Amino acid sequence: MINKERLFSYIQYVNKVLPDAKIMILTNGSYLFQEELNRFESLKIWRIIVSVYNKKEYYRLRSMETNIPYHVFIQPLMTEKAYTQESLLI
Repeated sequence: MINKERLFSYIQYVNKVLPDAKIMILTNGSYLFQEELNRFESLKIWRIIVSVYNKKEYYRLRSMETNIPYHVFIQPLMTEKAYTQESLLI
């Protein structure tokens, strides 16, 4: 995640310049905590989508509360041992 305050500043700017814009956050959730969710809520974020890599992070992120539509998905990391370029094309 870029500097949090910088991100919040960008969102405030977009809200000011484009008040009807729908802002969506797409993240791996590594630096997403309740404090950030609360801040996003105050900034009128439209939706948050989180792709996590393990069950521990999935349950941590699912336990947080917000009024923003908030979706958390488990997305396993792909490694060279598990996948080949050919298998990804199928």
